[in-house]
Amino acid sequence: MVEKTCGALYLCRQPEFLVSYYYTLVSSGNTTEFSDYVDMQEERSFLAYRKIVERWSSVFGKNKVKVCLFDKQAFYENDLLADFAHVAGFDITGLKKVKNENLSSLDSASIEFLRLLMGIFLPMYYGPCFYKRTFP
Repeated sequence: MVEKTCGALYLCRQPEFLVSYYYTLVSSGNTTEFSDYVDMQEERSFLAYRKIVERWSSVFGKNKVKVCLFDKQAFYENDLLADFAHVAGFDITGLKKVKNENLSSLDSASIEFLRLLMGIFLPMYYGPCFYKRTFP
């Protein structure tokens, strides 16, 4: 029997999170180099997992937060919804599952290629007043 959980906190492995978030930013036109991006993340609190868990624990109570790895291979039945239901103790029997097979990620070389293309084509599209987009 699964213990009742007040909070289920899913965290990615930090290197995978950095690459995934960087890809999202590059896809939206950001042209910051990856090494500069990584340097900037040291000041951000969303990678300080211990502090995040402590904040959740202060809301839900100590030992009331279940920390889970956000990784398809680590999910119960390799499915996020099934994993959450398992952690929370919900019965999802009969719930229709929607498959989204369009989600994919790029490797680091492809992300760098996309970043370089953005640096070339976005200024051409937006005109001479376009400036290099960087992280806030």
